[in-house]
Amino acid sequence: ELLEDEVAVLAPVEEAASRVLLRRIAREVERLTTLSQGYLALARRPVPHRVDGDLSRLVAEVIDLLAPEMAAAGVDLRRGAQVPARAWFDVDQASQALINVVRNAAEAGAHEVVVAVALASDGVSVVVDDDGPGIAAEARERVLEPFFSTRAQGTGLGLAVVRQVLDDHGGTLVLGRADAGGLRVVMTWPPVSGPDMLASEADG
Repeated sequence: ELLEDEVAVLAPVEEAASRVLLRRIAREVERLTTLSQGYLALARRPVPHRVDGDLSRLVAEVIDLLAPEMAAAGVDLRRGAQVPARAWFDVDQASQALINVVRNAAEAGAHEVVVAVALASDGVSVVVDDDGPGIAAEARERVLEPFFSTRAQGTGLGLAVVRQVLDDHGGTLVLGRADAGGLRVVMTWPPVSGPDMLASEADG
């Protein structure tokens, strides 16, 4: 940013060339910042502070938060079927997991993302469907590994962090094919009466 002020006094030809270089530097700084944040998210995962919460309400709040960002990127983000769904989760970590999944869909090229909540036999599922290019069946397990990405500019950390969050909660993360042909991400959170609920957590 300081260099941008300095190049303003250069001759027009030199200024144009300098600004091209500065834009490249800015993009690289942004990429490295994102990568560093991903490293920290994996390396410094806090122990979940789980509470009895309504996942449908959390989904609504995350959609309201991301809607302007998605609209600016040309992505229609909306709620699908919802049910009152009590589950056992850390609010901040569950929110971040959903944010990662939605942003991953947008970055992959989706134009429509639908987030639904459903009851499952082993808990409560948040289902995210998109109409993007999807992920080949043979690569779905690998994209959950840190630093593996199917996109040239991807960091390979977004879904890896989501998987770690679900693992820490005793939940599950499953990737599949959405009805629209894109990716379906199913995040299943344990019910409030789950066997892994600690007495200390139940007491608040």
